[in-house]
Amino acid sequence: MVDTTTPDFRFAYHQGIRIAFRDHPGPDPALVLVHGYRMHGGIWDDVIAALGARHRAVAVDLRGNGASDRPSTGYDLPALAGDVLAVIEAARLDRPVLIGHSMGGTIVQYVMAERPEMLTAAVLVAPVPASGVELPPEAVETFRRSVHDKAVLRQLYEGSVAPGTAVVDRLMTLSATASPAAGEQSLDTWRRASFADRLAGCRVPTLVVAGAHDGLFSRDFLAATLLPRLADARLTVVEAAGHFVPVEAPAALARLITDFVATVTGASA
Repeated sequence: MVDTTTPDFRFAYHQGIRIAFRDHPGPDPALVLVHGYRMHGGIWDDVIAALGARHRAVAVDLRGNGASDRPSTGYDLPALAGDVLAVIEAARLDRPVLIGHSMGGTIVQYVMAERPEMLTAAVLVAPVPASGVELPPEAVETFRRSVHDKAVLRQLYEGSVAPGTAVVDRLMTLSATASPAAGEQSLDTWRRASFADRLAGCRVPTLVVAGAHDGLFSRDFLAATLLPRLADARLTVVEAAGHFVPVEAPAALARLITDFVATVTGASA
């Protein structure tokens, strides 16, 4: 469980809800890291460690997860994106690089569509595209059962990572703080995303990262559903990872991020 009393946490407020974040010092542009479904900002710990002091890194706990408040309702995309924007304001960040994993990638795309002027660049890691994803009814039922059944959740994680990667216990620990309301309501938020038309033509420089062993959000799927919407995007694959790239291959992901930001800003990595 997350220790919500630690002095490492700072807090922003959105819609009266307290949103926790951890702010790691470093130079600009700052990186704002947004976790995915039923995770919290700790999923980025190994990536932040691998980044060293190259960039300021701000890891967000979305509402219902980690050290943030756990409201009973309000897990739609505008609310979740508002949580991220509240953190950017509270941390006084100037045009950060917004980085999102899975559902966090959907939230990043929403900010890209609605507030592109706020960002220097974006990194989408195994993202759910702005058009959502069509899941068969049995898969939806499995996700719903996993909210209350740890054995089902473990099976989901085991099927989502690269063979031989020993990260499932870590994923179970990371998901333990997610409230049932967050699990139940945000499932529909990411799978039913439907703002691709508003994202179309977005010029925010974007790096899309796929895991080679990600069966749901594969390179081909992202190339077909996401890249055509973006005016300045490139896609790369991490060979040693499935869906949970931040914990399966944190050093490789950190290097991709620093190289991409250096390219966008013209700085040396």
